[in-house]
Amino acid sequence: MTESDDADECYAAALRVLSVRGLSSNALKTRLRRAGFVQQVVDSVLIRLEAQKLLSDSKYAESYVRSRLRRNYGSNRISRELQQRGIGEGVATKALAVSRDDEDEAARLADACEKKLKALLRRLPIEEIRQDTGRKKIISHLLQRGYALHDVLAVVDKALSKSSPRQ
Repeated sequence: MTESDDADECYAAALRVLSVRGLSSNALKTRLRRAGFVQQVVDSVLIRLEAQKLLSDSKYAESYVRSRLRRNYGSNRISRELQQRGIGEGVATKALAVSRDDEDEAARLADACEKKLKALLRRLPIEEIRQDTGRKKIISHLLQRGYALHDVLAVVDKALSKSSPRQ
């Protein structure tokens, strides 16, 4: 098999993978290397795909951010996940800036807090939730979703203070 045939085969494999789901260039590179293609061929295919605008880390990052924001994840977690997927910090920051604003983040945080509070209220009375254990569960949940600690504390305190004992 010639190098040209390898490149064509690698290109076809890359197109098959990208037709199923978007990937970062780093993730696609890893997949193609695992499939047995040589580094030089993979690099040339990635350059070709980027030139044809079929592979773009910034477009992937923007799409990923929108998807995670719809699921009420905070910007800290989204940024961390993008970096784990091989997206550079600059690209991740830019994608987050394009797709979010601080008011939306505050609204998503309040919504996530309310959902967690309602779930806890099905099992525990509000008095128990207001105590440390219930409060810690809500705070831990929101921090895992990627919201900033100072924002979480303010929203949790507000939500717990306005919840009536009858809920």
